[in-house]
Amino acid sequence: MEFDITRKNLVLPTVTQKMLGKQTGYIQVTEFTEHTVEQFEDALTELQQEGMTALIVDLRSNPGGMLTSVCSMLDDILPEGLLVYTEDKDGNRQDYNSTDDKTLDLPLAVLVNGNSARQPISTSVTIMMHTGTAVIPVRDVIIPRT
Repeated sequence: MEFDITRKNLVLPTVTQKMLGKQTGYIQVTEFTEHTVEQFEDALTELQQEGMTALIVDLRSNPGGMLTSVCSMLDDILPEGLLVYTEDKDGNRQDYNSTDDKTLDLPLAVLVNGNSARQPISTSVTIMMHTGTAVIPVRDVIIPRT
């Protein structure tokens, strides 16, 4: 027996979306990987085309991931300004800023829970500071399947 084997990189989905009712978009981000930003942007575009007038971003049980993905995702929805910064033990600071290229001007809520890692919590706090958005710490919220 002979087999031909093709080697490919597998891209796992880290973002899912759906409409809740006719106007509320729902995006779940399960991890921040190198592919999350593109998937998040695609989800936003699709929901906007469906008539989204409010958005829920679900970061519950998100283990975190790449800081650059978090910042790029935040840049897609927040106005210009400092998103977050890192500082090493020697005091060297790295700022991550949002540009004003894209801003989401919709009512927004962010869901987090006790299983959300530091980056999802930081993401939700950054969104709250920039927009006054509701950050909702939850134990269990049931999102109906459509």
